[in-house]
Amino acid sequence: MDEVNGAYSDLEGYDSYGLAAFRHHLIRRFIRLDHWGIQDSRWKSQFGIDLTDPKECPDHSIRTFDYAAYLRKNHWADRPQQPRNPLASIWGVPMWSAPAITDDSYCAERNNSVWHYWVTHIRAYAVKKSRRVWIAANGLNRWVDYQIGGGGVLFNFPRGSNGQLDCTSSYLADWRSYYKKSKELLNGKEVPIVFFHDWDEGMPWMDKLTDAERVAWLQAYAPEVFAAGLFFAYPVLGPFDCNAATNGTLVVIRQQARFVKMVAPLLRNVVWQDPLMAAYTGKVEITIQSQPNTHRMVVHLVNRQYRGLTPIKQSHEILRLATATCPKTIRIHNADTGTVTAAKWTYDAQTLLLGCRTARITIPSLLTWNIVEVNL
Repeated sequence: MDEVNGAYSDLEGYDSYGLAAFRHHLIRRFIRLDHWGIQDSRWKSQFGIDLTDPKECPDHSIRTFDYAAYLRKNHWADRPQQPRNPLASIWGVPMWSAPAITDDSYCAERNNSVWHYWVTHIRAYAVKKSRRVWIAANGLNRWVDYQIGGGGVLFNFPRGSNGQLDCTSSYLADWRSYYKKSKELLNGKEVPIVFFHDWDEGMPWMDKLTDAERVAWLQAYAPEVFAAGLFFAYPVLGPFDCNAATNGTLVVIRQQARFVKMVAPLLRNVVWQDPLMAAYTGKVEITIQSQPNTHRMVVHLVNRQYRGLTPIKQSHEILRLATATCPKTIRIHNADTGTVTAAKWTYDAQTLLLGCRTARITIPSLLTWNIVEVNL
């Protein structure tokens, strides 16, 4: 579901219903919880509410406070969220993104209430029809079955000194921040998080990148999404002239999609591990995940050695992985060749990482993305 509270602007929500709901919020928050009076002097000293003005407060108490009249009187009606308005933070942000856990504003309360109503009633209706639904909001939100990420980091393409896309940077910290926020919103529950190239004043994926840069982005950064324990929805066909068949990306999308399908069992039900559990002799981004139910460790190696937009192949590098027990088998899945091969490895008693013995694994070839499957 998109824009789940229906607000596209901070000027929305000021109808009579919304103004009455805001009054109730003020009364509940400051009178019932903080024990202010309905004619308390703090309404004036802290928020500038003039209880004596009949346009603002017809009965000279907060019970009839008209927030719209307050905004007009202070010449803030066109920009109610401006810093000079002391009630701006109490009103909150009406836009569709999920309020933070610590947000106790009126809009946060309203948005959560409306969204909870929707998901509860949709699921109840599905049960009556002997059906099951999976619900997501456009963006991160509460009470969902999976999360959707778009925009933000996907609108900001790293550039080198020549203005070209920089393929040596990393978004891993950004991907993981979405994972952390999702768990906070869902009280610790983990659900799949899917990223896609959303549009914003056009479509940055098409507007800001050349055909060659789009191919390079997919090779360099789509693997990072999976390496972070999330999922990526490939931009095949969409608005703003997004067409992989004509913009040069279809070949790499097909290649990666086949690989993702091949390694799908390694991408699900994973638990993030400390990246310091691994060391690599080449230039890569490393993530490590465990699969407790299958007694596996999954190591993603994403190449960060580039010449312009072209990845430089790394050959016969060494991966060291901390593991308390000797692996049974180790296999290498190569995204560029679509093959899986048995790795050459030894269990090293001398070299320790984080206090553990290490498996010493030879990586014959890495162009863009390898996944090392370690069965324990």
